[in-house]
Amino acid sequence: MLQAPPALWISRRPGSRTVFLHGMVMAPCFWQIYAPPACRLGMSAAYPLPGHFPWTVGRDVEAMSLPAILDAYAEAIDRDFVGQPVTLVGHSTGAFMAMGLAARHPGRIGSLVLMGALSCGGMDGCQPFAMRLLRLPRFGQWGFERLLSYWISTPGRFIDGARACVANADERMHSRRDRAAIEQVRQSLLRSRAGEIAALVRLLSQTTLSGSLADIACPALNIVGGMDRVIRPRHQFNIQSAMPSASTLLLPRAGHLPMVERPREVAAAVKAFLHDHGTGPAAGKRPLRPAAGSLHRQPPANEKPRSVSAPGSDGLAAHAG
Repeated sequence: MLQAPPALWISRRPGSRTVFLHGMVMAPCFWQIYAPPACRLGMSAAYPLPGHFPWTVGRDVEAMSLPAILDAYAEAIDRDFVGQPVTLVGHSTGAFMAMGLAARHPGRIGSLVLMGALSCGGMDGCQPFAMRLLRLPRFGQWGFERLLSYWISTPGRFIDGARACVANADERMHSRRDRAAIEQVRQSLLRSRAGEIAALVRLLSQTTLSGSLADIACPALNIVGGMDRVIRPRHQFNIQSAMPSASTLLLPRAGHLPMVERPREVAAAVKAFLHDHGTGPAAGKRPLRPAAGSLHRQPPANEKPRSVSAPGSDGLAAHAG
């Protein structure tokens, strides 16, 4: 049994209840900078992934499983929010965990906000190099840990890696704010355990939530960067197609970090979503309405679902299907 992860509190104000889950090789401190403003109006906390500082797994690493991780998150939510349901905001692997929590512990989750999400470690046959590397006997674990250590060893190397996650590296990653946030993440990773991160990557590569998505009944906002090179947009569209109460916001010029690249659009979308489906006393609890049209059929794998919206000239969103 894994111990519950520690919380990094972003806000302790009365109001909505939000939990943030970061992506692989990131850190909870990322959300201190990039949490949407609407989530700062209530109680909000960020939890780390296993192996990412300050959540160490220790001797339980060999027994680490997805159910054990999800149960540990549920225990943390009960501890920090006194058993009240929360909105989960998950990015990338954090979105994977958020969907897993909504499927396994539905009573604790009121709604979901997903960014750059994946539902299957196989990622439709496009696994990243790190996952393929760990499949190599003997050399894989050693190679992964050495590459990770090399990447985070200097600020310049880490920023170069982060630039691959955004659609326009020349536009982002140059401001003092972005560089300071990236350096905070790097410092946290220097205190993380590479072997435990490798174990999590290996577990994720062998795990899928595809059979559970249809059972997730809570409202969900799926934010997709149209130029995401880490998790292909097609994979993210398929998540929305499988979840009955999900709606997708497409940001055509964003990559894998929409909260960094298009903060205003993300902030407006999350604010509107929380107004209707948040977990605080002011939430409207309205039925989830796709931003444009309804999903009437299962689209082909390379086609956007009909309930996809994108920022346009007529307010928050315009039809993009």
